[in-house]
Amino acid sequence: MKPKKAVAVFILLAVAGLGLSAYMAESSVSLSVSDREVTISPSTSTVHTYADDYTTKNLTVSTVSDKTITVRLKAIPADYQTAKAWGKDFIAIISPEEVKINSTHEAKVTLITHSEKAGNYRVKVIAVK
Repeated sequence: MKPKKAVAVFILLAVAGLGLSAYMAESSVSLSVSDREVTISPSTSTVHTYADDYTTKNLTVSTVSDKTITVRLKAIPADYQTAKAWGKDFIAIISPEEVKINSTHEAKVTLITHSEKAGNYRVKVIAVK
């Protein structure tokens, strides 16, 4: 195989792999934390902002576990446009970023965003132990 074709095939496979990874990450709504299922509702949010704007959105974190578990919540970009603006023109945090939950207690948290430029941004919230 010619070197140019090999490079083109390699790049095509790499892009396809990234696309598949992004699709899989976007399509999952709950994740496993130490064999326990944690659900964040909504796990992905679209934020409509104006220039130099702060917004908030309430989220619910729950589990099916009878034991009380502590999870840390993180906000990450959910699309390319948001990832490109993340840290420069747009940022999102969760408050509180650590919660204790069990099957009888769900936690309410707030997604807080700030944008320097007006736009529509997509944020995904994940839970880690």
